[in-house]
Amino acid sequence: MQNSTFAQTAAGPCAGRCRSSVRPLWDASRRLMGILMCLITSQLVAAAATLTIVIDAGHGGHDYGAVVNGVSEKDVALSVAQRLRQELQQRCGGNVDVILTRERDEYVDLAERARIANNARADLMLSLHCNSLGEAAHHTSSAQAIDGAVLFIAPPPRLISDIPPADVMQASATFNAMRGNRLTAIEMARLLSRHLVTTAARKSCEVRQDNLLVLTAARVPAILIEMDYLTNDEQARWLAGDDGQRLLAKAISDAIIEHALNNGRKISLY
Repeated sequence: MQNSTFAQTAAGPCAGRCRSSVRPLWDASRRLMGILMCLITSQLVAAAATLTIVIDAGHGGHDYGAVVNGVSEKDVALSVAQRLRQELQQRCGGNVDVILTRERDEYVDLAERARIANNARADLMLSLHCNSLGEAAHHTSSAQAIDGAVLFIAPPPRLISDIPPADVMQASATFNAMRGNRLTAIEMARLLSRHLVTTAARKSCEVRQDNLLVLTAARVPAILIEMDYLTNDEQARWLAGDDGQRLLAKAISDAIIEHALNNGRKISLY
């Protein structure tokens, strides 16, 4: 009994002092941990909110694309791409990361364009082009009667049946990712079609599918936009002019923002 009392007496004051000195340190550590968790959480939320959009200005350099009445497809595509980047940055601020596959009049290989989008893990890739019936058809009445935008998406992916057993899981994962990207592209194409008709006043906007390399090589949702026909004189002037390019950038950015908000992306608009 005496030994127990002695132990309590000897340990009591020391234990009290230790507890009183440790508690402030413990409380400070908890506060610091809380601050760190808030910072990490805010960074993760900010990262999740950021949209990565790759804009591919078709053709470039020695590849002029369609050229009608001195209007070059490569020039129109680059100008609209730059306007679209500016439009998105002004409206979304730091919530959007816009990457152009080319910043100037230069040729970029088709596979490289898709690789840029893949490496960026883009939420969306848009390849901008102008349609044409060919220089020979330019002055025909049929060419002047045809106008409107056209959107292209990749066809449905096919799952190869004779895959080696060791590669089945990887092939299945790739197939499911491609299918998901195509569904996103279809959803986005519907919005683009509506906004190109309502905001940019295009007569129509069809959605088609094709095995275009810039689409099939992309491992992200990808859409090729034929903004209108250069072989239609009225539309060629509109595509080359400030008003037409401004409306195209506005229509495409409207569709991108609507799609993001529809899918729960917490982006702030300015």
